[in-house]
Amino acid sequence: MSPAIWVLKRAEARAPPADRNIAGLIDTRQFEFLIAAPAESRFHRGVSKLKNRIFYWLPPALWMVVIFSFSSDTHSSEHSSALFVPLMHWLFPAMSAEHLDALHFLFRKTCHLSEYALLGLLLWRGIHYTRAPLAASPGNESGLATPKPSEGAWCWPEAGLALAIVILYSASDEWHQVFVPTRTAHATDVLIDTSGAAIGLLLLWGTGKLRKRW
Repeated sequence: MSPAIWVLKRAEARAPPADRNIAGLIDTRQFEFLIAAPAESRFHRGVSKLKNRIFYWLPPALWMVVIFSFSSDTHSSEHSSALFVPLMHWLFPAMSAEHLDALHFLFRKTCHLSEYALLGLLLWRGIHYTRAPLAASPGNESGLATPKPSEGAWCWPEAGLALAIVILYSASDEWHQVFVPTRTAHATDVLIDTSGAAIGLLLLWGTGKLRKRW
């Protein structure tokens, strides 16, 4: 028995007989429901919020793990050139070694741009949709609440926060490469990674403007 129902029964027991007869007509289960409903509602809102946070933040977390694995010895320049150079030789037999090295360097830096552009977009998605107010979705069996699109949905501080996280993660990734014998840490790689994230966010903003989403 909940404390509130115990108090109601105590009050009923101490009431005069006439009042007690009236109180006896009251179904205490109604009070139990009214008391339990807010707590149950808070519980469901908490579960829904947790599901949304997992749904929007798990992808960037997993992608960070993938990027971290790219900093290992197996993805060093020596290992990638063992596949890239023979393929280019097969496609372009007359290409010189200098051009192959330059193309291989460009290929690796383009990969840097692409992987951090995706990370920037995933981080923005997590920041944007978990900060938006949540609305219940009728008929949504997944249990995930749907973020309400606020007016002027694009928010530059959200993009700035995503970019700041990319900078910190890129710097930590380069620092990690200091301890990998076949890898070399470069400050320019942090700049390239940040540029990739910035390009991805700008493309997202431009696409949204064209489609009149914000």
